Amino acid sequence: MGIVSTKLRNSAKGQPCSFQIPHVCNHNAETTVLCHAPSDVKGMGNKSDDFHAACGCRACHEALDQH
Repeated sequence: MGIVSTKLRNSAKGQPCSFQIPHVCNHNAETTVLCHAPSDVKGMGNKSDDFHAACGCRACHEALDQH
């Protein structure tokens, strides 16, 4: 795994969704987590660095993970 920042991960909670995908976003800051974007570090069993991420609600996170 790449760079992990507990402070960055914890700071995502309660933030508005950065993605706000139309007809998907639940606009519920209570469900917001740090969503990792693809990078060179990402691979089988590995997430991208926490610096390659954005705040996203549960619904948008699921939609993005399902491609």
